Amino acid sequence: SSRSIGPANMSCEPLGKAIDGWRARRDKREGLISDVSSALAALGHWDSLVRWKAAAFLGERAGRSPDDVQQIYALLEDPRDEVRAAAVRVFVFVGRESGEKIVPRMVQILTRGRGTVVQAAAGEVLAAHSEYASDAVGLLLDAFNAARRPGPKRTDSILRTLAHFVPVATDAQQKRILELAEAQLTRAPQGALAALKALGPFARSAVPAIKACRENADRTRRRYINQHVLPAITQQPTKG
Repeated sequence: SSRSIGPANMSCEPLGKAIDGWRARRDKREGLISDVSSALAALGHWDSLVRWKAAAFLGERAGRSPDDVQQIYALLEDPRDEVRAAAVRVFVFVGRESGEKIVPRMVQILTRGRGTVVQAAAGEVLAAHSEYASDAVGLLLDAFNAARRPGPKRTDSILRTLAHFVPVATDAQQKRILELAEAQLTRAPQGALAALKALGPFARSAVPAIKACRENADRTRRRYINQHVLPAITQQPTKG
């Protein structure tokens, strides 16, 4: 007779050993982040948490040695998107002096660089330094004045980044952000809504367009519009 195979006859031992082995390798790999060389290598690790840990390690030391910064910049040319994104995120953790210096480079990556995850990482860096990096606002807005306009995903990243800069933007810049966000509600809704929410009552004229966008949105986006975007603009809770 054939032997039945089922839960009662299956052993979890091989899976348990595999998990234990994975944990051992992971812990060993994380433990290697003890100097610049090991941290640079860890930026290419498969585990995103290890990449973040390496980025934080390097970011805290980036202002101490020009050579370290150049090694990080060299990784911005790596063919792997995740490695370039991890190298970009190093600059989330740098201090104000270094943060101000890298703003043009991050703007360039966000507006012209390749790789969606890399663009998003550059936006994260700019957002982290938005309090004192107001020069980035004009540079980001200039991307929409170029002959070749950003694609939908890049537009989304730029608008989400601009949302962080609304408090330091001039009135003219806020007006331009409003115009762009309203125009991009269909093409890049996530970034457009984030920008409009950040603008608050200044974006009141966009309420009809936002409600029109809501009509064709999925449940998650409708909830975000109702619970966050419209209340921020109208200063009143919205039902539905």
